[in-house]
Amino acid sequence: MNKSRCGITYRYLSVDFAFTIVDPNRLVGLDAGPITAVLALDENARVFHSATARSGSSYRPLQYVHRTTPDGQGVSELQPYRFSVTVPLEFGHVCPLLISRLEVPVYILVAGAVKNVDLLFQASPQWVDVAPGLQVLVEKADITGTRYEYSIDVKYNPGQVDVSSWSRSLFRGDPAEVVVMKIDILDAQGQSIRDQTTGLFLNGATYPGRGLGDMTAAGSGDCNLCGGAATIRFVLALDSYEKEIRLVQQNIPVPILW
Repeated sequence: MNKSRCGITYRYLSVDFAFTIVDPNRLVGLDAGPITAVLALDENARVFHSATARSGSSYRPLQYVHRTTPDGQGVSELQPYRFSVTVPLEFGHVCPLLISRLEVPVYILVAGAVKNVDLLFQASPQWVDVAPGLQVLVEKADITGTRYEYSIDVKYNPGQVDVSSWSRSLFRGDPAEVVVMKIDILDAQGQSIRDQTTGLFLNGATYPGRGLGDMTAAGSGDCNLCGGAATIRFVLALDSYEKEIRLVQQNIPVPILW
């Protein structure tokens, strides 16, 4: 088959990726992009596009979707890591028929260690030091039958602690000493009941330029299949570091563009 020129203008090929996360343990954040570093080879294994510049250092937390099964049980499902890359097809150049190999380096944040800090599921007027630069006040912790409700205040030093992952927002730059990954509600046997609960959970944070930051977390739920709420667990990532992962896809057909 004869190859043709790519046309009289620049064209771009967009490639979408979706990767299943098999083991989320110690995984703090995923490359938020835009992902611009790409190596693409044509059907003859020749490089037709290479870009090594990284657009920046920003990460997004792992994404979970909570759904209810037909029998009324709540299930929290980890979503695939999805992103797109753009490969330019320059005018005047011969268009490839196939991308035989596409290499994409992405960056993730990995916890050097994960620490669980457990508090009793009961209201208290005392602030508790959960980690250096992180204090927690359990304002409300009520249990009525199978239903539970809580409200928590958090004060943190933004120079030491990052709450972005907990509040499901984007975080940038070098990781803090402590990253709050998750808050969970456990029963007396140490099993999570929040992930099995039909309910409502809200987080809100204030990110100060200087001084302490404030955050609140509130939730309520009902779980007929669970035990009663007994413990509030903070899941903390310590000494997180960046790691490069080189993703490879092969034999991607190129649509006819002429």
